[in-house]
Amino acid sequence: MFVSIQTFLMTTYQLASFGLSRGMAWWIPRQISKNRFSNREVWKGLKAVSTCATLVALFITVLAWQYSSMIPGIPKEIPTSFFIICMASLPAVVILNYVCGCLDGIRKPEYGATYCQFLSISLVPIIALILFFTKTANALAWSLFISNWLCAGVVLRHFQQNFPWEPYIKIFPLERELLRYSIPFALDKWVANTIVRIDLWMVLTIMGPSKAAVYGIILMLSGGIKKARLSYDPLLVPVISSMNTKSHTTQLPEVFSYTTHMVSILQFAIAITMVFFPKELLAISGSQYSVDTLPFLILVVCNLCSGLTGLSKQVLLGFGKSGLVLYTNIIVLGVAVFLNSVLIPDYGLTGAAFSALLAIVLQGTIHICFQTRLAGKWLYKPYVVVNAAWMLIAVIVGIIIQSPLAAIPLLNRILIFLPGMTFYAIWAWLEWKRMHRSH
Repeated sequence: MFVSIQTFLMTTYQLASFGLSRGMAWWIPRQISKNRFSNREVWKGLKAVSTCATLVALFITVLAWQYSSMIPGIPKEIPTSFFIICMASLPAVVILNYVCGCLDGIRKPEYGATYCQFLSISLVPIIALILFFTKTANALAWSLFISNWLCAGVVLRHFQQNFPWEPYIKIFPLERELLRYSIPFALDKWVANTIVRIDLWMVLTIMGPSKAAVYGIILMLSGGIKKARLSYDPLLVPVISSMNTKSHTTQLPEVFSYTTHMVSILQFAIAITMVFFPKELLAISGSQYSVDTLPFLILVVCNLCSGLTGLSKQVLLGFGKSGLVLYTNIIVLGVAVFLNSVLIPDYGLTGAAFSALLAIVLQGTIHICFQTRLAGKWLYKPYVVVNAAWMLIAVIVGIIIQSPLAAIPLLNRILIFLPGMTFYAIWAWLEWKRMHRSH
C-alpha cells in the first residue's frame, strides 16, 4: 500500500509541477546564453509550483476524507490518516524537484543526485525504523513526510544562495516559451511511464497475477541496466540548451558521442554479467522466478538498446522539442499496446519482452531521425558505432549460446567470467583516459 501511495505521489507531482522542474533545466541555460536571464522568473516558478502543489494536495486530501468509503478494492483498506500524511509530502516533493531542476540548469547536478535521488529515498526506512521503535503511529507515512520536507528545506537554502531574491509583482504569467516546453514534458512523463509499464499491465490482464509477479521481477532486475543512462539524462539538456547553432555541428557530436560511449561502457558490464548468470540472479527472488530466462535476456538487450539510443531523446529536449517527444511516445505507446495484445496470448512472457524490445527500437529510431534532422548532422562518432556494435553482438551471442553456457557449473562460469571482466575493465579504463584527454 505504501509503495502504491508513493507511485501515486510521484505521478501527481508531475501534474502539480507543470513539468517546470525539468523545464527550468532547459530554460535557464538558454536564457543565460542569450544574456536574458533573471532570477525573477525562477522565483515566480517556485511560488507557482508551491501554490499549485498545496492546492492539489488539499483537494485530494478532502476527497479521500469525504469519500473514502466509495473507493473500491485494496486502496479502500488504506487508513485515511495514513494517506493524508503521505499527501502532505506532495508540496515538498514538488519543491525539491523544482529546485534541483533549477540547479541542474546552472550545471550543478550534485544537488539532484544527493537530495532527490538519494537522501529523499534512503532516509525513509531510517526515519521509519526510528519512529517505529518510539511507537509512533503511521511511522512509514511520517518518514516519507519528514524525509521530503527535510531535503526540500536544505535545497531551498542552496537555491537562495544561487538565485538571490528579486522582487516581482505577479505569480503568473510565466514565460510562454517555458510553459510551451514544460507542459508537454509533464504529459510525456505520464506517457513514458505508461510505455515502461504497459507490458506488465497487459501480462496481468491476459495471463493473470502469478505470471505478472514473475514478469515484474524480470523487469525490476533487467531495469538495473538503465540506471547508468538515467544518471546522464539531467546533464545533457542544459549543455545542449546553452549551445548556439554553430555549436550544434561542431561541439554537439563530440558531447553526445562521449556521453553515449560512457553509458554503453557502464551498461555492457552490467549486461554481460546478467547474460552469464541469469538463473542465479532471478533465483534471488525465489526459484520459481528462474524457470524461464529468455524473457529476462530479451529485456537485457532491450535496456542495452535503450542506453544506446535513449540520449537522443535528451538531445530533442535540449533543442526544446518536448512536444515532438510527446507525440512520438504516444505513437510508440499505441504500437506497444498492439504488439503486446498480439504476442502475449501466443508467446507469453517472451512475447511481452519482445514487444518491449520492438517498441524501444522504434522509439530510438524515430528519435535518432529527428535528432539528425534538427542538428543537421549525424551525431554518432564512428568509434561509438563500432564499440556499440561489438557490445550488442557479444550480448546476443551470449543469449544464443545460453543453453551450453548455463550447463557449465557455476564455479567454472565464474572462473571464465572474472578474467574476461578484468580485461574489459582495463580496456574501459584506457578508453576513458583516451576520451578524457581528447575532451
